[in-house]
Amino acid sequence: MGTSRNDPSPPTPSWKAARAVLGKTDVSVAMQAREVCRAAAHDREGALQRDLSHPLLAKAWELSREGLSPHQALQNFDEAALYVANVGLAVEFGRRALARCTLQAATPKSFPSELFSDAIGYYVARDLPSVVAVQGRVQAVSDAIKLKSSIRDFVHSRVSALESLGQHMHDP
Repeated sequence: MGTSRNDPSPPTPSWKAARAVLGKTDVSVAMQAREVCRAAAHDREGALQRDLSHPLLAKAWELSREGLSPHQALQNFDEAALYVANVGLAVEFGRRALARCTLQAATPKSFPSELFSDAIGYYVARDLPSVVAVQGRVQAVSDAIKLKSSIRDFVHSRVSALESLGQHMHDP
């Protein structure tokens, strides 16, 4: 049976700035999300950008728009992943985003919004447990869970707004 572990973010300047605001009760969700996003963008020498541009994520986005059942979409995604080397964490974010998109067929959500909110949730989860119950920070695990959800929702809404803006710019 496997175990779960929570490796904190590295002690780089961008992550120090993110940890300085994460979980603080007097800092807005928007500011916390921005700092975590900024740190994530610089994490591993900017590897997140490379990870999020993986061809399998483009495949997941394509599958999310085909009207497939969740089972069929995930099966198609997994089959495509069999033949690709170097699948990393971002590909798992894509798989989960695909699952959520296909499960919500009645009110489909955008794949990029789901992808980015999942990625930010991962980064928040790396450091949030270490600040629970620290003075001036979230005081309970339930507060941390709510904060993580709020940050994910903030990122989801911001990416959705960008998508809507992009669609309006392409309208005749």
